[in-house]
Amino acid sequence: MSLLSPAMPKVISVAEAAERLSVSDRTIRRWIREGRLKPYRVMGDARRFVSADEVEALREPQELPPNKGLSHGA
Repeated sequence: MSLLSPAMPKVISVAEAAERLSVSDRTIRRWIREGRLKPYRVMGDARRFVSADEVEALREPQELPPNKGLSHGA
């Protein structure tokens, strides 16, 4: 877990990340555990923060792979 440093990206709280992504705080914390989001802490503060840029990247539409072998219709 990283501590704030001069080169650190802009960070937002777990609650704000959850709101921006329309998911629960628990989902954000799970994504941190799974490595989907990198956590940051501010020295002297027990709260976790995540990169605003990483959250925005998750908001962008993801291209879905084509459905192979699935037939739609007869």
